[in-house]
This record gives sequence, structure tokens and C-alpha cells, in this order.
Amino acid sequence: MKIAIIVAAALTWLALPSTSFAGCHVSSYSFDPYLNDHVSPKATTNDGTCSHMYRPADLTVFTSSEIVTLPQHGTLKKTGAYTYNYAAQLGYKGADTYTTKVCGYQRGQRGCSLISYMLTMK
Repeated sequence: MKIAIIVAAALTWLALPSTSFAGCHVSSYSFDPYLNDHVSPKATTNDGTCSHMYRPADLTVFTSSEIVTLPQHGTLKKTGAYTYNYAAQLGYKGADTYTTKVCGYQRGQRGCSLISYMLTMK
């Protein structure tokens, strides 16, 4: 029982994205900016669009976010402090990638995470 409580508490320290919008399905992932980690979630979309809104967990505070690499087969726009919208080129089917960076701190430790999305347009 003690192990379950410790694991649950540890998970609340991670930053969790909210990425389930309309025609976009993103694999489950989390990141922690103060660890300077790099995650690569996979996403699938039937309509060529995908929106991502990052939200910090209980003990994490975000300080900034930005686009690091643009997609080759579509556009990526920052529409809010921690919100991004992707749109594939009209009629494009196949793979595309892009990377965003989210910076923040937790318990006095600062850092940035890279999130590289690997999208598949069906």
C-alpha cells in the first residue's frame, strides 16, 4: 500500500499535456522541464489537424514555451502561452514531425523539456 501512495505522489510532479481534440489522437506521455528531458509522443489524425495545450501538474510551474522545429508538410502556430495548432498541407497523407519546448521549474530547479511530435495523417 505504501508503494502505491509514493508512486501516485511522484506522478503529480510531472507536467501533463491535454491533447485530445477533434480528429487528433496523441499517445500518452508526460514530461518534466526541470529534468531537461526529451519526449516523442506519436499522434494520429484523420482530418489533418492536431491541437496541443500543455498544463502543469501540481508542483510544476511553466515559464515559457516555443516552437523549436517546424513541420515539413504543414503549419504549426502558437495560439496561446502553452497552446499549439498543427494543420497538414491540404490533401497530405503520411508522416510529419515538429518540436516544441516548454520551460519551467519545480522545487527551485529550472529547466526545459523538448516535445517532438511524430504525426501520421490518415
